Amino acid sequence: WWPAYDHPWDKAIINYSITVREDWLVACNGLRISIEDNGDGTRTHNWEGENPMATYLSCIHAAGYEELNQSYGDLPIQNFVMPSQYENASEDFSNLPFMIEVYSQAYGPYPFEKYGNAVVPMVTFGAMEHQTMTTLGNTMITGNHTYEMTIAHELSHHWFGDCLTPLTWADVWLSEGFAVYSEAVYMEAWQGYSQMLEYVQNDIQNYYKNWAASNGPHTVYDPEYNS
Repeated sequence: WWPAYDHPWDKAIINYSITVREDWLVACNGLRISIEDNGDGTRTHNWEGENPMATYLSCIHAAGYEELNQSYGDLPIQNFVMPSQYENASEDFSNLPFMIEVYSQAYGPYPFEKYGNAVVPMVTFGAMEHQTMTTLGNTMITGNHTYEMTIAHELSHHWFGDCLTPLTWADVWLSEGFAVYSEAVYMEAWQGYSQMLEYVQNDIQNYYKNWAASNGPHTVYDPEYNS
């Protein structure tokens, strides 16, 4: 932990020096500058950020990872996966350069120094758009692109959420709204217009309609209150 003014609009450049056992790798925000052998069975991994970041987007992952490296032009794509999932992850991440191209054409150039994914153990399904190093639950690595839309969703947050960050926590729905819209943008580029329409109806519209039918309407903005 570290002291922080934990509001989304308050950003800082964060550097990390993480010491772990010598057979582990560390995945963090920013760029890995060096790995130092400490001569005692540990190594120190030094990562440096190049862009200001909201504290909720920071991450540190350490495990017996293998690196799965890609690129989009000069942009490094640095993924960290467990050896047992390397082959499946290679397939599931194979479209990442294309995803970045799709969103770069739609929204402007990718705004950070690298992109990547760190796969972590989860008993359920989940993902988080940590800046330049998305966290994905290991249950989402299948080898057959089952969670392609989740991978695209988290990437799109690097334009809406990470680069353009909400002013307050009550505005976070805007980040999620743009990311869900971005799923449709990517689906059209990946599978075509008709598949995009089917996806929007079945996986987006019907989901929220069914939720509202069971739970009633829900406000999108969290009103201010005093406890």
